[in-house]
Amino acid sequence: MKRESSNKPVKEKKLIYMAREPLSGFSDALYADFDVVRLSLVGANNRQAILLDKIDGLFSSIVIAMPAQYPKAQLKADLANVGRLLAPGGQAQVILPSPKVRNMVRTLARKFFDDVFLEKHCNVILLSSPTIGTYQIEELNWSYTPEGASTELLFTTVPGLFSYKHPDLGSSLLISCCDAGRGESVMDVGCGYGLLGVSLAARGCSVTMMDSDARAVRYSIKNLEQNGLTADVRHEYILSKLALPPMDYVVSNPPTHAGSDILRQLFMDMAKLCKPGGQLLIVIREQLNYEKWLAPLGRLEKVGSQDGFKVLRLW
Repeated sequence: MKRESSNKPVKEKKLIYMAREPLSGFSDALYADFDVVRLSLVGANNRQAILLDKIDGLFSSIVIAMPAQYPKAQLKADLANVGRLLAPGGQAQVILPSPKVRNMVRTLARKFFDDVFLEKHCNVILLSSPTIGTYQIEELNWSYTPEGASTELLFTTVPGLFSYKHPDLGSSLLISCCDAGRGESVMDVGCGYGLLGVSLAARGCSVTMMDSDARAVRYSIKNLEQNGLTADVRHEYILSKLALPPMDYVVSNPPTHAGSDILRQLFMDMAKLCKPGGQLLIVIREQLNYEKWLAPLGRLEKVGSQDGFKVLRLW
């Protein structure tokens, strides 16, 4: 069933989603992304850190630059939203990361568009004539009781978030190594869906949380709310931009895939955020040698080790 056409004239508007660089012929487009790190690479003046399902209006041209690792459920939701945002007579493109996903993406796209065309000799699928289709990503719900806690916490997650099926072992180890208590200030850097921040908020800590991924921010807020907790949750990846007061504790299960330059700067910013006598606690895999970057920043020791993970404390 096709969407009904509108007789209202639509101003020429273009939307680029998840691009890693400016696209030729789209200098006047809105560049949008849920990931502020990737968005920062674009350099376009008109850009917005936002989830696709939060964008309003109609666009005559939409380009989705599909990442190499992308959950099928998220792609379905994105295709449904592209159909919602595409103006009558407009066209969308999906730039594929690899020829290997051509058939999969084309099959999914036919659920939301009547016209699906694969460009020959290039990894681009053209879409037009959207149908009336929606897709809601199926959420996972599970409970978790942090070590030493008496209260069971409820968590909701979705595919695409780190360790979305269960609590990750590294974060659980960090929670057991952190002695932050009621009233003490805690900064959770790279919070994901909130396992660390929510667990420490449940102790009565005053928690601030930060992540570069708008999906993580959305579910951190949801998980705080459904457990009757509060925290200050920010969508950012440059810690120094937040202008926060010094913290008693800074905790992180850091994004080790982010690259050495980003990680080294992040470690320096986290160390600076600790108040005198405060602590920085990070959890990483045993084989990673981040001690070489952390040791020059203060006194460093390993305070926990389990299941291939280690917790480092800097103070």
